[in-house]
Amino acid sequence: MNNSSWILIDTETDGLRDPIHVLEIAGQRMNGWDPVGEKFRILLNHKVEIPAEATAVHGYTAEFLDKYGVDPSEAHEHFRSFVGDDPLIAHNLAFDWNRALFNEWLRLGLKPVGKRGFCTLMLSRRLIECESYSLDALRAAFNLNTETAHRAFGDVDTLASLFGKVLKPRLDASGLTTYESIAEFSRQTPVGKCLGRIKKNLNVVVKNAKIADSNKWYYLDSQSASHGPFTASEVTHKMGATPLWIWREGLDEWIASNTSQEFTQQSETGLVTAPPSSVKAFQVEGTRELIGICKGIVADGKITNSEVAYLAKWLEGAGHIDSWPGTEILEVVERIVADDYISKDEKAELLVLLTKVTS
Repeated sequence: MNNSSWILIDTETDGLRDPIHVLEIAGQRMNGWDPVGEKFRILLNHKVEIPAEATAVHGYTAEFLDKYGVDPSEAHEHFRSFVGDDPLIAHNLAFDWNRALFNEWLRLGLKPVGKRGFCTLMLSRRLIECESYSLDALRAAFNLNTETAHRAFGDVDTLASLFGKVLKPRLDASGLTTYESIAEFSRQTPVGKCLGRIKKNLNVVVKNAKIADSNKWYYLDSQSASHGPFTASEVTHKMGATPLWIWREGLDEWIASNTSQEFTQQSETGLVTAPPSSVKAFQVEGTRELIGICKGIVADGKITNSEVAYLAKWLEGAGHIDSWPGTEILEVVERIVADDYISKDEKAELLVLLTKVTS
């Protein structure tokens, strides 16, 4: 990413139905691939009731925000001071930017903050095969930061870890090293072709890599059984960041993983991959469920913005989609929600497609 300046963001809201009120904004400035400066975080008090289902996700109540929240207009101006003119990158940007932040700025009569960047969810679909592309699923699949999940502050940390451990090696292997090239790649279609390109280039990197014997580690599990040899990154991926006993040829005895700078460095620079068991093919079961959803959407002969958002959310958790009609629906929905708004023509296009695949 050279020395590009960009902002990773996440929001927590009072729900998914309009009007959506932003309750928390968090951000981390990135200089290239490196986090720089202090993270931004602010709580907003809209003086509205917080539905119980929203509180169950992030823990915020109206009483808590009355005590610690800031006037929304003031909070967004603080956010503007932090962001400047930099692009905002989020996981499911169609929600954080389009439905949450942008609509709230309109409602409050404020100018937009920064500029719309790219979506890490859409980028992840083109870089990795996984059972689901929700941040929770990626967090679990790649042993990413798990502290304060479902708080915007913690989810921003997870996004930074996702970039460093998982996305960056794949992007580098395909020569996607600038902000502009990565943003463009995140919107390229078909998704399957993008993923094929990444897998091919990544395989070349792995085949050409000379893994030294010093990166063949054994580890002890909780029952003191020995496993290995594995690379340091494979050990970390299997066992997580919790310290454990490790050994390699040349060492006199087992050592604690958190005391070995060599092990830590090899773990951080390794190409992390999702375990094969986490990848499911989108075949009969997924197709049947998707068709059922599409039938419900087109039953009244029209499509609403909320129905588009619901379908996009379902596709987020659908995993690696590798069969028709899921592939075609995904391409169209991603393109529609990538814009700042959903036009009548786009909804008409989607209606035609969904009617076709359900007839």
